[in-house]
Amino acid sequence: MLREGTDYGEREYSLEQKVAQVRAQLERGQARIVFDPESSTVTIEVVP
Repeated sequence: MLREGTDYGEREYSLEQKVAQVRAQLERGQARIVFDPESSTVTIEVVP
């Protein structure tokens, strides 16, 4: 299931813009991809 379209911010972003933002956060170490083997789901989390 995709959560595309669930943003409620002041500005709307295209899917391409969202992908670029997440990739940049991953590259900077500000986010990480987490796999849960129990539920077989993947989540992108903000790194504290």
